[in-house]
Amino acid sequence: MKSGIVLWAAAAVLVVLAIGVFVVVAGAPTTAPSATPTPTPSGSAVPTADPDDAAGIPEDPGASPAPAPPAEEPGTGTVGVVIVYAAWDAASDSLDVSTFVEDVVEDGGTCVLTARGANGTITREGAAMADATTTACPRLSVPGEELVAGSYEVVVSYRSEGYTGQSAPVGVEVTR
Repeated sequence: MKSGIVLWAAAAVLVVLAIGVFVVVAGAPTTAPSATPTPTPSGSAVPTADPDDAAGIPEDPGASPAPAPPAEEPGTGTVGVVIVYAAWDAASDSLDVSTFVEDVVEDGGTCVLTARGANGTITREGAAMADATTTACPRLSVPGEELVAGSYEVVVSYRSEGYTGQSAPVGVEVTR
């Protein structure tokens, strides 16, 4: 009986603490003060100090903003390739792999599955398609008739006019 009361009391304390944390976090300001001009009674604007300027020197209203750093050329670079699913499917008698490409949304690229096992290296490729936030590779499969029982290491690579990438290897056990 006594341990039940202690558990209820501990639970009540945790609930009160959680509510307290929520109230403190919810009451915290969500935006930083801005460095916008403050109107004066005469209607003219007085520039305020830039909060990032350690010396507290007012901004020059006629100054140009600092140039942005040069961006990477559009359409060039390395992208991440993620294997979502790689497994032997006994029902369909095939090794199936599902993949997507991070960091780029485009049509026209090619996804290439490479499966290395006891009977050598087998490749399959398919056309990639733009998705909402990634580039989707089609499901890539190797029929069981081309495989032998044993371990396979699968890797999917991606290439397009401006991007390349490769997944981390994933092991798949083929059972026959």
